[in-house]
Amino acid sequence: MAELKEMGVDIEIVSIYYDNYWTNPFFIEAVKFADNSPFKATSTKSVTVCGAKAKTDIYTGAYGAEIWESDEVTTDFFLKYSFPNGVMVMNSEPAFPDYGKRNDISIEYQLQTTEGKLYTCKTNYNLLVEGNGGIQLW
Repeated sequence: MAELKEMGVDIEIVSIYYDNYWTNPFFIEAVKFADNSPFKATSTKSVTVCGAKAKTDIYTGAYGAEIWESDEVTTDFFLKYSFPNGVMVMNSEPAFPDYGKRNDISIEYQLQTTEGKLYTCKTNYNLLVEGNGGIQLW
């Protein structure tokens, strides 16, 4: 990810949640291109969450204004990753065996330059379950 930042691309996890009633888990990354970045668009080639294939939905920055009920658009794209129930441990108390479990996430991004060239970048996340609704990025 450090190489992407040097090229004017900032990718950050901004939400890890469920759609409704503790089903349909997802997480969202915000993608922001610096003014001098050679890139203009992003997508994903593959995403896995704890070995299970995840679905990617791509939204423009206006999506952030909609979901956070704000008039301010501070990013260019949002990548929303949905995956099967039970794949990722989302919350656990210290007394339970899943407390402290790491969720392995692998993402292969595809970035397009203003000239139309495509570049691929792979990254891996480890999300650690900490309890009381918390997941931390490691």
